[in-house]
This record gives sequence, structure tokens and C-alpha cells, in this order.
Amino acid sequence: TIVIQENVRDLSGGMIEVTAPTVEGRNIRRIGLDFSQGDVLLEKGRLLDPAALSLAASANHRQVSVVK
Repeated sequence: TIVIQENVRDLSGGMIEVTAPTVEGRNIRRIGLDFSQGDVLLEKGRLLDPAALSLAASANHRQVSVVK
């Protein structure tokens, strides 16, 4: 279960208070919901900016091939 930031209140000492009921499995996306195996996520020649690196990481790519 994931609690979104809108449903918490910041307390002192690095603690938070959950301000809404939690439901098991809420806010967790199913595998394959965003893209499917074989989808091209980053086109050849794409600049690897933070958004592109985040997309690669979300597809479980720990390494990407690059050229300078």
C-alpha cells in the first residue's frame, strides 16, 4: 500500500501522520499497465535527460548504451 503525500501531515522529528484510511494495494500500479514488452520507449538519438532516465528505470533497465 502506498500513502500519497496529500494524505499525510508532517510532524516533528521526521514523523508523519496518515490522515486518511489506507486500503491494501491502493496506489500500486499493476505490471505492464504503462507499457508492454517490445514497446520502444526511447528513440535512438534521444538525449538522456532526467525524464528519459526515469522512463528507462521504470522499465527495469539498469544500464543504457550511449555514444558521445
